[in-house]
Amino acid sequence: MAVDTSYIAVGFYIYQEDINDPKRHYYAKFGLRNLNDCEARFSQPKRELFGLKDVLRLIKKWLIATRKLIVETDAKYIKGMLENSDMMPNSAINKWISEILMYHFTIRHKASKTFGPDGLSRQPKQPSDPPIDVDSTDEDDELMPGPPEVIIANPSEIPPLKIEDFVDSIDTRGRYYQGIVKSIEDFREELSQALVSRDIEKKVLERI
Repeated sequence: MAVDTSYIAVGFYIYQEDINDPKRHYYAKFGLRNLNDCEARFSQPKRELFGLKDVLRLIKKWLIATRKLIVETDAKYIKGMLENSDMMPNSAINKWISEILMYHFTIRHKASKTFGPDGLSRQPKQPSDPPIDVDSTDEDDELMPGPPEVIIANPSEIPPLKIEDFVDSIDTRGRYYQGIVKSIEDFREELSQALVSRDIEKKVLERI
């Protein structure tokens, strides 16, 4: 992943290096995230750290199970900040560093003026650009493959149960509503059942 942050935007792209020829790249995704007025006024060190944090958050679904992630960036400021979080001036920056360090990666320092994402990070926001929410969990949902395929090793054995056959026994502690609430009536029905159960329990205890 290559990332660069200017006072305009955070630009990035994801690619794979050819195993036999590292100079040959296979690109998978390009993107940018424009900064708002407040973010654009960050100092350069703070802006670089913020940009790295936001890109990692924005493409987190691409990074799941990545074993050899390399982050190409200008590490002029980032290296010192990631290695000395106790020296940061405020808790917000400390939180950014903690979030970044949740990912396992190697930093490849690239200080060249022709660094690839530079152009993306200097792209002004266009009227047709869709809004980007780095906190959204819906970004690139098509990448999520869903549940794993299940292969039955021995067809003569008892097959796995359908969810309908055991959903009510997953948590039998009671006193908790289990299901999707569709209306207030769902709560009233649950409360009514709880009151009936309490009355029955009370009568049983009185007989003991």
